[in-house]
Amino acid sequence: MVNLFQYKTNPNAPLAFAASLGKKITLYPGSTGDVGFGVAGNRLQIYSDNPNADVALGYDAAGVFNERFAVKPNGALAVNGNTGGNGQILQSNGSGSAATWVGKPHVITFSQTGNANLGLTNSVAIPGIDNQPFNLTENSSIVFMADLNAYSQSLLYIAYCYTEIQILNAVNQVVASARAYESLPSLRKINMNVVGAANLPTGIYTIRAVLARLDALSGAAISEPAGKLIIQIFPQ
Repeated sequence: MVNLFQYKTNPNAPLAFAASLGKKITLYPGSTGDVGFGVAGNRLQIYSDNPNADVALGYDAAGVFNERFAVKPNGALAVNGNTGGNGQILQSNGSGSAATWVGKPHVITFSQTGNANLGLTNSVAIPGIDNQPFNLTENSSIVFMADLNAYSQSLLYIAYCYTEIQILNAVNQVVASARAYESLPSLRKINMNVVGAANLPTGIYTIRAVLARLDALSGAAISEPAGKLIIQIFPQ
């Protein structure tokens, strides 16, 4: 039997309880349960008094409780009163700001669907990638990477060309762009890689993807339909 008298005359803290499991402090006795603290095997329990009540953490300001974190009765977590959206994750914003719910990082891919034949023109759109829209539902950092195969059509001339990827906003302003310059020896194939990055606000965007001649004397080139554009999206 536990010697309760020992805890009254020789406590190890200003407020001490017997070394037994169960409820320790009841702050509010409810009709279906109690608000309080308890101890189970290897567990501290903090509980509310009914299935509709949550447990919140925060601070007091002149008698007004300011919630910063809460566990809802269904197990949902709330930060500054916000439980986030379906599929969102909790992101730290450093020691100076509260954590926020953001969307998961994700990837979208566009595949080239046909040849982009430069021929005698100065530039040509890359089918399947050019003029493709995408939507950002949150402010995001993006990284875009194009991987294209191109070869020279000329037997006599080196094809000096470039691949360009542009990101346009809803009013057709270029908000991000990147190029890859290559020289293609006569009748030779080469891989062209374009890499770019940008921080973009919420909105609808359009991709511009072209194969272009570097100068008027450059030989002709063609991009084959094995190319891809990959956009990595990191919501902020």
